[in-house]
Amino acid sequence: ASILMYAGTDEMVTHGALLLFVYAMGFCLPFILLAFLYNKFFFRLSPLYSWLPWIQRLSGLTIIFVGIAIYFDLMNTLLAILARYW
Repeated sequence: ASILMYAGTDEMVTHGALLLFVYAMGFCLPFILLAFLYNKFFFRLSPLYSWLPWIQRLSGLTIIFVGIAIYFDLMNTLLAILARYW
């Protein structure tokens, strides 16, 4: 949102458009590269398919846990605990 506000308040329209273009390219290029390289490296991901249900469950539990922590305003406490072990 800050790039939109900065580009919107710029006096020159072309400069604001250039800023938004560069931001969009920086955001999209990793996804475009991933799409082109997906077929080339797809076969290397097949061993992970057997672990996929466990990865999905762990990811879901992590999202639920973080959501509860945000709701009860416990993120600072959790980050302080994690910072000790990082």
